[in-house]
Amino acid sequence: MDHLETRIARRTGAALAVCDRNCARAWGVNGRNLPEAGTIDHGDDDVIYLADGETGDAPRDPGTYEGGQGKPFHPATHNLWCLRECERCAIVEDGEPVAHPDFSVRVYNQPWRHGLDHPRPVSTGRVFRADAPSG
Repeated sequence: MDHLETRIARRTGAALAVCDRNCARAWGVNGRNLPEAGTIDHGDDDVIYLADGETGDAPRDPGTYEGGQGKPFHPATHNLWCLRECERCAIVEDGEPVAHPDFSVRVYNQPWRHGLDHPRPVSTGRVFRADAPSG
């Protein structure tokens, strides 16, 4: 598996955290604003994240923390930083397709402003079912 999945409990029920396991390129949503991370800000909350091939590696410690937890390095499971800060991690609810952001290409938070229909996530081809056994 070239991605990481961690089943998590939420107030609304079980969910799944999924990412591409590319921690070396994880800047964090707040760290992605650094010039070396290659963010283009067009104003009006229109932000473009450059593709991995257009940026360098992210710092080992980008200086952001969630619940006292920092960015892991190739984790065995997701921590709070992954769930709340990592731009490469997606939370998948019951009945949703299992997918994570694709940083092999530029990621647009408002794709319609750039002639795109929607973000291009990497799909695993599965749908998350909260009542299915984990593993």
